[in-house]
Amino acid sequence: MEGSIVKSLAVVCISILWFRTFRLSALARWRGWRRWLVALSVLPAIVFALAMQAAYEPAVFVMALVAIYVAAEHYSGLREAARDLKEGNRRLRRNVDAVNDSVAVVSAKVREATDLVGTLLNAEGMDNWKFELYGEYKKSTRRVDGVVRYFDIDPLWWRCRSGRWAEYFKSAEDGDGTLFNALLACSATVQFVADLPFPGSRMSWSAAQFRDLLGLAWQLVVFAEVARRRNNPNKYLRVRISGAPSWMHVVDSATYQVVERHSLAQSTVRRLDKNLSTDPDRNRLSDWARRNIRTFAFRGTPGEEYLLGCLRIATLEAGEDDVLKGASLSAVLRELGMFTFIDTPGTDFIIVGKPDEVLASASIPIITRDDALTLCIEVFERFLQDYCFDPLEKAGLKDALEDGTTGNVAERLA
Repeated sequence: MEGSIVKSLAVVCISILWFRTFRLSALARWRGWRRWLVALSVLPAIVFALAMQAAYEPAVFVMALVAIYVAAEHYSGLREAARDLKEGNRRLRRNVDAVNDSVAVVSAKVREATDLVGTLLNAEGMDNWKFELYGEYKKSTRRVDGVVRYFDIDPLWWRCRSGRWAEYFKSAEDGDGTLFNALLACSATVQFVADLPFPGSRMSWSAAQFRDLLGLAWQLVVFAEVARRRNNPNKYLRVRISGAPSWMHVVDSATYQVVERHSLAQSTVRRLDKNLSTDPDRNRLSDWARRNIRTFAFRGTPGEEYLLGCLRIATLEAGEDDVLKGASLSAVLRELGMFTFIDTPGTDFIIVGKPDEVLASASIPIITRDDALTLCIEVFERFLQDYCFDPLEKAGLKDALEDGTTGNVAERLA
């Protein structure tokens, strides 16, 4: 009994010795250590196998040792793989940190370049600038002076297919990102300057020119509604038509400048006062830009006079061509290019069934052609209601058809 216990203990000890020895041998980096470890483990096993030769078959013991050796190799391999995995994870984290540092450096360089060169006014850039500009309007308390090259119309208006202004004003009042919402929160004086062509007789109006008139009328209607709600004549909102050469926008002390290129999508905008650290420097810059804008505004004509002049000329053209008897607004707008504008693909809306409908983004309303006509006409109807001295005469439009005179539109303004 005691001999069996001793033999069992010897087998256990030799097994443990072999397992740990070959595990250490597999993990050892230096081959000399491996040879010494194998030699030290083999010697006790040989002695035990020879001593126990008469008791049992040595091959059984050898098979057990081989199994232990294989188990030790597998265990060592798994440990080695785990160690390599941890080392790989550490290298990966270092690489990720290095990439993040590089991205941060590149982002800083891009921001610096953007500050110097400006933001490209493609569709995304224009939306971002408009969102930033409307945010500045809301905070403004002194003056907003800006040169306008494109009269923006809120997409929300095109979604009000009924053409009811009350519906638009109610939705836009609570809708962030609309001009009406921004101006309601603005307590400053607002003055825009736009460079539009002088209207002439027998002038062929393009879709782009009608879009300018439509945008001007739409913004004048919004200005009139905001002025009514403000009820403060000292804080006016107005548009002047004048040939301002520089496209700038000044909101209190914030100064923006657009570098105009061949097209709007190729132009860039940047905030000039962004890198100025002191208020006096920002104020001097904004005062210089504001004086430039106001000089051209002083030389220009009110936007409502310009628009009424265009309507008067178009009314004469419609009457001479016998399009419709009487001052039909639809016929007048036809002369100004309304149908050409609606049938020309643009960025304001997309007509249902047109080929470009499938390419429309979610931000562009999709409406019917009749809805587009209704909305365009409603803009000019509301404009005439807001800015004509006598809404029935519509600032002499009817008289122009009857007596063929143009007169002075300013005499009929409110």
